[in-house]
Amino acid sequence: MSETIPCRFHSEWDGGYVVSSDATIDLESGKIVDIGQVDADVFVSNLDREYVTLAGSDTEFEVDGISGDEYRVANYDRVRQAIEAARPAVLGM
Repeated sequence: MSETIPCRFHSEWDGGYVVSSDATIDLESGKIVDIGQVDADVFVSNLDREYVTLAGSDTEFEVDGISGDEYRVANYDRVRQAIEAARPAVLGM
């Protein structure tokens, strides 16, 4: 089993309404897994973008849809650099 780290998965809708939930990044593949479900009280219709943030950072990393409900970090090399730079905070150490 590959190493994972926690993150926050954000979906931005209709020009600025953001829905966020806990998720996990698989460090081997860059896939975003275990995305939490959110019950929003607001109707949204147009998805603008999706991104993740790491613990201890508000830097946004864009997300690409792979297929269906599978997601991957778009620029995974940039994420890996950020993880290494902030490893204790990201891993909760």
